[in-house]
Amino acid sequence: MSLFSRLAARLGYVRQGWAEHLAWMLAGGMATRSGVALSNEKALQVAAVLACVRVIAEGIGALPVALRQRTAEGAEDNTSADAAWLLQEPNAWMTWQEVAETLTMHAALTGNGFALIQRGVRGQPIGVLPLLPSWVQWKQTADWSIEYRVTWPGGRQQLVGLIDMFHLRGPSWDSVAGLEVVRLARESIGLAAAIEWTQAGHFGKGGTPSGVLTLEGRVSQEQAEDLQTRWQRAYTGEGAGKIAVLGNGAKFQPYELNFASQQTLETRRQQVEEICRAFRVFPQMVGFGDKATTYASAEAFFVAHAVHTLGPWARRWELTLGRDLLAPRQRATGLFFHVNTEAILRADTKATGEFLRQMVDGGIMSRNEARRRLGLNAVPGGDTPTPAANIGGSATRPAEPAPAAP
Repeated sequence: MSLFSRLAARLGYVRQGWAEHLAWMLAGGMATRSGVALSNEKALQVAAVLACVRVIAEGIGALPVALRQRTAEGAEDNTSADAAWLLQEPNAWMTWQEVAETLTMHAALTGNGFALIQRGVRGQPIGVLPLLPSWVQWKQTADWSIEYRVTWPGGRQQLVGLIDMFHLRGPSWDSVAGLEVVRLARESIGLAAAIEWTQAGHFGKGGTPSGVLTLEGRVSQEQAEDLQTRWQRAYTGEGAGKIAVLGNGAKFQPYELNFASQQTLETRRQQVEEICRAFRVFPQMVGFGDKATTYASAEAFFVAHAVHTLGPWARRWELTLGRDLLAPRQRATGLFFHVNTEAILRADTKATGEFLRQMVDGGIMSRNEARRRLGLNAVPGGDTPTPAANIGGSATRPAEPAPAAP
């Protein structure tokens, strides 16, 4: 056991890979084979990582969330419970969309999103305060409960029990904390960062000169500097594109910087795909495509993104909200949180319209239920499911009795 590990065990409150995190702090980031010292903050400076985290966080933040109550007929919105008010005002300076985006971004990047739950005199939740993952350490006790230690920016530490911590986990190995994508995919992210930052530094420092001007015979330093100054003045800026006239055997040899010949561009494309795999995001969702991509295939990717990428995160949010913000007795009475993932597919109007038509014509949904899914107001007489055969009086009417004979 290393010194870092022994120290972590003595403290009791640990992070997943605590020794590695301490090494990150001392070295300015986690070492990678590409030579980049990678941390969560530095990982966000890689465009592909930032795009993947944003597409997940903003996708979840845009989904409507409601507190629902199960009834004999199904379920209906409950706006009177204490937890329902948090969806309107989670704290004094954030909307619920901002809270959802922040915690999802933390969880997608580090595996864990934390928020402190403020409670009233009756123990009801009255506020949710997002915390930076680096502030929080955790410990699983002998009875399998979890305790948290929060270190505030000023250095003050606070013990937080499970009941007062909102903990959104990503996929977990030990059932206590989510897997850290940056740590597990550090080589792919580090390689992408090394290539991107190397190219940026090359162009920022001037890199290779645009060309070389050669003259016959010896040239003094003063003559070379004077010639360089006059050349730049004449053929750069507004003079760019002018025809140069050279004499006395002077020659100009331009340099061409060709990163493609070094497979750099291809490697950068491959790293985008590798990073997308780590975050389970389809490359098309971060603006990455190829010539084979068509509108129809791109639309299919959007649907797949809603199902395979945002769907699991939406389900995590539903269950975490119910576990951390609802008391057991409230869950027992049928209260639950619902994240409306159908809102993701509203842009696919053709598929949405076809689905709702089938539900209404089959008598599974009423017209008002279909209208509510589209955000429309109810219409009179639209609450009763009516199969297509009964719409517009097309059903067969009972035969009238024949008139009596005179």
